[in-house]
Amino acid sequence: MRTQKELKEVFKNESAKVWGNDTRMHKWAMGQAAYIVELSDGDIIEIEKPSIKKDFCFGYGMYATATDEEFYRAEEKVEAARKNVDYFINENLAPINGAIEALQKAHRNVYTFLAYSGMNEGDLLKSYSIFSEWETPESEEFSYKFNGLSDLKKLSSDDIQKIIDGLQEVKQAFIKRLNTYLKKYGLSNVNAWSYIRD
Repeated sequence: MRTQKELKEVFKNESAKVWGNDTRMHKWAMGQAAYIVELSDGDIIEIEKPSIKKDFCFGYGMYATATDEEFYRAEEKVEAARKNVDYFINENLAPINGAIEALQKAHRNVYTFLAYSGMNEGDLLKSYSIFSEWETPESEEFSYKFNGLSDLKKLSSDDIQKIIDGLQEVKQAFIKRLNTYLKKYGLSNVNAWSYIRD
């Protein structure tokens, strides 16, 4: 099993196939790579570095009308976003927790495909997507969902677990980063507001 340092070198070589001589984009791609998952066939999946969310907006009502109760509920959420550390942490972890949960429920219906258009079949850098139980490449009814997905492969449960493990690693590093951020800034940079929905 290769180390993250070795896998990031593989990612560097694979992403060079996408960005070519564009050193700015290549540098950006390397900076975004938080963790590289190596699948059993040698393909790799990049897990991107999560961003710290500091803006929170809460809509209330509908068609530019709202009750007082809806307004006050939205304002309570605004207040929680501005003052509640647990809310800040939970909201920032929600995307990665959602990705982990979705993979845990996927029941092997996870497919990989070439990460970028313009890549060639056999290139190692892949993306993944979860499809429902009845959506398969063989199903005529849903075949349109797979159009344009090159080098399509169904993942084993072991490979799905590898992605989950990678997401867990990124989550733990992100929790440390969030705590460091909170020690330095607290919630002083949080921007929270409510708005009435059109």
